[in-house]
Amino acid sequence: MDVEILLVDSLAGLERNALDNMSLTDEMILVTTSEVTSVSDTLKNKVSRR
Repeated sequence: MDVEILLVDSLAGLERNALDNMSLTDEMILVTTSEVTSVSDTLKNKVSRR
C-alpha cells in the first residue's frame, strides 16, 4: 500500500505491536492531552521509537 499520510487514533498505552508498526514510519506526529499521565505515555512512546 502506497500511502503518504496515515492518521491513527489509538487508545492510551500503546501495545508492542502498535509501537512496532510506528517504527516503520519515516516521520510521526504524536498528539496528546495536557493530563500528566497522557504526556507521560506519549513521551514513553516517543522514546521507545528510537
